[in-house]
Amino acid sequence: MKLQDPAWGNQICWSCVVHQADYVKGQIDRFAKYWEENGGEAGKEERFVEMGEEYRLSYEKDDALRDVHWRVFNELGEANNRTCKVVNYFKCSYGEKRQELVDNGLLADKIWQHIEWYDRHWVDDHAFTPSASELKWYHYGEASIIDVTSFDDIVKAIEDGRFDRIVEEHERYMKEARRETSGHPD
Repeated sequence: MKLQDPAWGNQICWSCVVHQADYVKGQIDRFAKYWEENGGEAGKEERFVEMGEEYRLSYEKDDALRDVHWRVFNELGEANNRTCKVVNYFKCSYGEKRQELVDNGLLADKIWQHIEWYDRHWVDDHAFTPSASELKWYHYGEASIIDVTSFDDIVKAIEDGRFDRIVEEHERYMKEARRETSGHPD
């Protein structure tokens, strides 16, 4: 493999905050286009009436989560509305900033992983019941720590230390759950 192999350069870019923000923005744009082609807000409202209130709430939460996901990469990760069509680390349009963008992407992705884990383990979606052996890792009914649908609350939680509790519990879960499933002490 050559030092600047395009496949390797492409793979490195998967961690870039610009690439990740582009991907999530693409998801947001696909949903917007779908509704634009299917009746806009009136079409969406018609679907909500047809499917019921639980569907509406689930859709609205998912829609808000897509926006928060994008903002984590775009604002916290500092993609700052940049885009990239090169997707090759060795030919990066952002030159000297390329490693910083990859590092920011790795950090933003870690933040997003904690948010997703928190959402699965604190917010009861009524569609999933954890197994008895996993139940200790679920905090349904406990007071919430963050509002996963509010980017501003997530930023505030990072600043005021609430997010640290999520990170600590997630890391403890990863360590202990791996030990429990592998049968080996760490």
